[in-house]
Amino acid sequence: MELLFLGTAAAEGYPALFCSCHHCDAARVSGGPDLRRRTAALIDGELLIDVGPDLLGVAHTFNLHLDRIAWVVQTHAHADHLLESTFTFRRAGFTATEPAHWQLCGSSKTIEQIEHALHGDGAPERVTLRAVQPFEMFQLGPYTVTGLRARHDMRIEPLFYAIERDGRALLWANDSGPWFEETWQALGQLKQRGVRFNVVVIEATMGTLPSPESPGGHMTFEECGWHHEELGRRGLLAPGARHFAHHFSHHACPLHEEITALLSPYRVQPAYDGLRIRF
Repeated sequence: MELLFLGTAAAEGYPALFCSCHHCDAARVSGGPDLRRRTAALIDGELLIDVGPDLLGVAHTFNLHLDRIAWVVQTHAHADHLLESTFTFRRAGFTATEPAHWQLCGSSKTIEQIEHALHGDGAPERVTLRAVQPFEMFQLGPYTVTGLRARHDMRIEPLFYAIERDGRALLWANDSGPWFEETWQALGQLKQRGVRFNVVVIEATMGTLPSPESPGGHMTFEECGWHHEELGRRGLLAPGARHFAHHFSHHACPLHEEITALLSPYRVQPAYDGLRIRF
């Protein structure tokens, strides 16, 4: 499997669009991995995680053929992860060649929002929509996917995903918050099936802020690191598993080099836009 990070920032991007704070100004000067688009990812060039607002920019930057995407898993329907107008530009009037048909899966609330944007008709956009329930296992071509309940904006039924192919496994968690016990139990059931994660990607949106007494809808560096370590303690990691953090906010997350140092005690690396992982 190959994982390409298309974006690694929180909702406002990094540097943020309308901000000149210390972090944002420093990122504009340093460039490189400190320039972050909104979080999304591409697996094997054919499975997209989140139809986000920055797909056009990343397609240009990384010379991607996004018309070859066949499958999409949508984590939730917040605007930094779902740009509904993207579906319009898949119509015949906007393309000279026909893109691959999408099979898009997400929670019931996410699918409802997309259906509303499509006015109940996905055919012109060349997409088939499928609502999946938390902890449901389903097939997307060669991928076995399990939707896991996230602790985020619970009104929109957020999910994150375990994705398997050919004996390899990825755990992708953005906007997950600290995980519910029932989510840990579902991961334990995957373990009973023999799943061990080769790559784990967990959000660290709240960065250097102190971890709250009550779990919130995003994680700090400390919470992110604890989750990575807990996966190991529970025997959910493959030998040599690689650990990444992402979904960084400029408010509480410093520049890439400093994040690297802060996460190193947990053996977690900060992802950056364009990072390509083969496993």
